[in-house]
Parts: sequence; structure tokens; C-alpha cells
Amino acid sequence: MKNCILFIFVLFIVSCSQNSLEVPQTSEESLNKIDRKSSIDKSKGNYLEVAGNKEFVSNIYFEFDKYSLDENGLKLIKSNALKLLKLKSNIKIKLEGNSDEFGTDEYNYALALKRAKSVKDILVKNGIKASSITIFSYGEINPVCKDKTKGCWSKNRRVEHKLIP
Repeated sequence: MKNCILFIFVLFIVSCSQNSLEVPQTSEESLNKIDRKSSIDKSKGNYLEVAGNKEFVSNIYFEFDKYSLDENGLKLIKSNALKLLKLKSNIKIKLEGNSDEFGTDEYNYALALKRAKSVKDILVKNGIKASSITIFSYGEINPVCKDKTKGCWSKNRRVEHKLIP
């Protein structure tokens, strides 16, 4: 029995010692191996699989207590629409509306839904079929930032794009 345990232990040590680990020689080599797409701040948007390519689709942000879009928001939605036009017809787009923590739960739910609807309307005007878009509201329950600062609260007032196969 001791011989069997000793044999397994030796076998384990020998098999582990044969594995080699490739370590980059310089920090520049290390930087070149980083997947830069994965280092993007998720509060800014997401990479979505569109026609076999990863496309960055920006989140759309709103001012406090607003669901209307400013010029920058309109530009981002138009840019997103150009990318999303390449989707196969069986793929649906889910727009997820979010709000900051100010206001009642009911108010924030309704505001986030209006934000998602605003984005949907612009996507449709830019060629996306209305039937391929669903809207959903998280209200205030899905924050990307929980700090008690204006900058953080502004990150939570957004609409995100997700794909549904």
C-alpha cells in the first residue's frame, strides 16, 4: 500500500514538472498579449457579436430626470444602428433602461422604460425593425456604480444594448 501511494506521489511530481510555462521576456511583450477589448470600462458599452465580428455598442446616457436625448446621444445611437443593421433577422435587440437612485421605485421604473423607448424610436428611424427590438426597465436596481457622487449617478442613467438569439 505504501509503495502504491509513493508511486502515485512520484508520478504526480514527474507529470507536474514536465509542464512548461511560457513567460514573456519583457513588459512590452506582456502588453501585446493583453486583450484590449476586455479592458474597456463596461459602463461605456459592450462588445456584441454582430455578423461574426465583435462590435462595440455604446451605452446611451441621459441627464438627471430626463429621457430626451442630447446631440451626443443621438450620434451614439446612429453609430450603434449602423453596427446593429448587420444582425441576422432571427437576433433580437434588448434595450435595458436604467436610472439613478433618486425618486421612488415606481418613478424610476417608468423613467428607465421611457429612456429605453427613446433609444428604440431612434434606432427604428435609423433602419432597425421595430419588431426586432424589445425594451425592458431595471429602474434603479441595476447600477454599474454605487458610489455617492454625481459622476457615479450619471453612469447609472443609461440604456444598454443586449442581444437575444
